Amino acid sequence: TTLSSVTNDFKLGFGSFVDKTLFPFSDELNTDYPCGHSRGEDTLIYGRGECEPAYDFKHRLSLTSDTEEFKAAIQRANISASYDHSEGLFDALMQSAVCTERIGWRDAEVARRLIVAITDDEYHFALDGKISGLLKRNTASCNLDNTGLYVEERVQDYPSSYQLKEAFSDNSIIPIFAVTADQVALYEGLAEILESAFVGTITDDLSNFETVIIERYQAVSTTVIPQPQPRLEPLMGIDVAIVPDCGSGVLRDPLVCTQITSLNPATYTVTFTVSSEACNRYPSGNASYEIAFVGFGRAMFELSFYCSCEPFCTPREEKSPTCSSNGALDCGACLCDDDFYGGKCDCPGDPPTSENICK
Repeated sequence: TTLSSVTNDFKLGFGSFVDKTLFPFSDELNTDYPCGHSRGEDTLIYGRGECEPAYDFKHRLSLTSDTEEFKAAIQRANISASYDHSEGLFDALMQSAVCTERIGWRDAEVARRLIVAITDDEYHFALDGKISGLLKRNTASCNLDNTGLYVEERVQDYPSSYQLKEAFSDNSIIPIFAVTADQVALYEGLAEILESAFVGTITDDLSNFETVIIERYQAVSTTVIPQPQPRLEPLMGIDVAIVPDCGSGVLRDPLVCTQITSLNPATYTVTFTVSSEACNRYPSGNASYEIAFVGFGRAMFELSFYCSCEPFCTPREEKSPTCSSNGALDCGACLCDDDFYGGKCDCPGDPPTSENICK
């Protein structure tokens, strides 16, 4: 009902995360009573269902337009627990971003891709896994089994924030962090690194959750965030100037336009200035430049430039009429015979001086 008030074309999916099933992140031995701290404690009951064994990330429902199926998937998910306060959010975000077919992401050219992460705690990140002996760097690849469980969580380290940034950019995904007030500062800092993320504050009882999602969705749909060269190396010898015109919207930061509308869209003027250094880096005279507009697609520029005048040259023409038949036409310029000078070799005698100029 909430989403229907802002769009009638949407799909919903669902996944949940806890943390790696290795000590000290969770108790890998205590799978029967994961919400307790010993086998002597009874399994804790949280509202409905029992506390299920700990896991890192579990993809539970691919994107669907069936809202009843979405609600049922949430109802079937029981709570679980880990030891430390930080969670395996980064593993969940990475798998949700890169498992394109499994999640069921629609074409980014026709649909806006959003991940809403709901949490009241901190997150683990790259190198934290070394505490449990995980020395393998996160591969930023899809590793879900047939049940939707992330199977590399005991092998690979957590991804870094910059790996997530690349994964979100590559797959045109916008994360929305719905977090409690005590975590807002942390996730706002993460959003600055990711560049494309939005943060909303939820209450402990989630009573304002729908309002937060609507507000953040409206912010996403009215904000243009350019990401120049998100994965390509910076251009060498080519200066790029990007000038935004936010129309009736508001310019935030150097390039970001907010509060745009369909009647008053934002426009960007891109200017390329090529120096001689570019010819050393791109001897073919060709280079590519990309700007990703988060949630709005991408713009690719194919640049062609000449590093010499040769492409303009026709074969050398001796005694060319263009040169008054007194010189050769070479690459658009007249090379005069002896005893002639001038732009068209039409001046006889020696080159001009201040006292002898051919008129």
